[in-house]
Amino acid sequence: MILTPKEKEKKKKYVEILRDAFTFDERSGVVDMRYEVIDMPDVYEENVKVFFEGGGLRRVNVTGDSCQGMYIDIGRAVYG
Repeated sequence: MILTPKEKEKKKKYVEILRDAFTFDERSGVVDMRYEVIDMPDVYEENVKVFFEGGGLRRVNVTGDSCQGMYIDIGRAVYG
């Protein structure tokens, strides 16, 4: 599934909203989140990198997820 630039921008902005929500919650331990797209001829992936206090990092594969699906997947990665 290849996204249009408009769809990529929408998902990027949504991740910024989620980042603000998760960093506001002190229990999450989240300090930053970044949306990235790997778009090569033989590989297409959408990932969200979640950075935690103390230097932890989790990559969440959100390829093809709706905004609701992204919220669920990222929430599971953050809270278990």
